[in-house]
Amino acid sequence: MISEIICRKKGCSNPEDNLHHLIPRWMGGKDIDGRVYLCKKHHDLIHIKIKNKLVKILWDFVDEEKKEKCRQIIKSFTEEWLKK
Repeated sequence: MISEIICRKKGCSNPEDNLHHLIPRWMGGKDIDGRVYLCKKHHDLIHIKIKNKLVKILWDFVDEEKKEKCRQIIKSFTEEWLKK
């Protein structure tokens, strides 16, 4: 009998739903870089956390003038999103 594969996130016993690349494919990751089984909840969550981490890394390379422009773009985006 084949046993059910479960999510690899510590403390989670949900069945796996996605095979996650340790270096996401949108960042150039390949199967050889490693993969883990995750449930849908944790697969979606890790992608959000990776993108947030990437934004924080890139933010450190932006000068103050560009940071202010980014703040205004995000503010406008959020205000528009709230209206939908």
